[in-house]
Amino acid sequence: MNIFYRLSVDLANSEYVAGWCVNRLRKGDAVNLEFYQNGKFVGEATANRYREDLRELGVHPSGRCGFELVFDCPLLQLDQYPLTVKVKDSGKSLAEMNGATVLARSSILPDGFRHFFSKSRVSGKRAVHFMHIPKTAGTSFNTSVRSLYPTREVISHIEALNPDDYLKINSRYIFISGHVYFGVFKKYFLEETAGLYSLIREPYAHLHSHLNWVVSASSDRRKGSFKRSNKTIYELGQKVKQVDFTRIEEIEMFVEEVEGAAAAFFDNMQTRHFLEQPVSEVEESDLLAALKNTRYFRLIGMTEYYLEFLKIFAEINKLPQPVMKSSLNRSKSIPLYDTADKAVRKALYPLVRYDLELYAHVSNLWRETL
Repeated sequence: MNIFYRLSVDLANSEYVAGWCVNRLRKGDAVNLEFYQNGKFVGEATANRYREDLRELGVHPSGRCGFELVFDCPLLQLDQYPLTVKVKDSGKSLAEMNGATVLARSSILPDGFRHFFSKSRVSGKRAVHFMHIPKTAGTSFNTSVRSLYPTREVISHIEALNPDDYLKINSRYIFISGHVYFGVFKKYFLEETAGLYSLIREPYAHLHSHLNWVVSASSDRRKGSFKRSNKTIYELGQKVKQVDFTRIEEIEMFVEEVEGAAAAFFDNMQTRHFLEQPVSEVEESDLLAALKNTRYFRLIGMTEYYLEFLKIFAEINKLPQPVMKSSLNRSKSIPLYDTADKAVRKALYPLVRYDLELYAHVSNLWRETL
């Protein structure tokens, strides 16, 4: 660890690493990073990507301190050969990571929370598990939680880990988050002392946001394009790009052709997350199972009431209220279509029909909470 830098790694695996880094003395200067494994140089990245969450939290004045890197070739297993992060040119070592844990890094807690945590401890705290459904403000929530718990107690993106490691992390972390189905939490993490949380979003808006994200993620111009790291996402994005969403007949054709990998991304995705097992096609029986499984959750928030969700979460877990003005990670892409257009909604209805019922159910639960 180097006291002149603050480093946080959000995700590290054999194909991809992402996080943020700040020079404490010269926050305006982007930090150039180099990555090594087993003594061999494997890539470099500049920490200058915009991170609205870090600007909101006061970690960085402009928020331009994030980084991500897709490795040219898959690395060796990180649990056996940790990845080392160094400051380019100076050779200063900042961290060593094995995929599940950053073994050495500077603290990322905002100064205002350090006294609070100087007297706290993992033992005795209520475990918190978060089922992160993509494009529902989960990134904002993960960021806020990282400001409320010590770094060593938080792990996110568990979908990047081998399921064999899930039992290990269950005993090591207080907050566990990931893009995984309810069934994963039930099998590996759910216990009487844990609180399970999630966020869902108005289905038509959620579908639009996810379609837009897939298009953006597959862009060849994007640094760290999924063209190399995840061909499924890349190919889905390329396919969505070909759809003219101003033409209802093209939307209908797209909906009819959604199957396989595309179904997992676009067909009632939120309902799928509340199931115990992945399904090829969501049916009425799956909706009923999803509705039944909502009873396992301590609280299911709504993206449209994100700040209220965050406030109640902090109260339930006896945590200080985080400083956050709004949800983050909002898409700045040009809209593919008007989500309020009745003809568009009718054409897309098969992809959200069960999500709409799930959303109505959660809306009723949410009103009772408020």
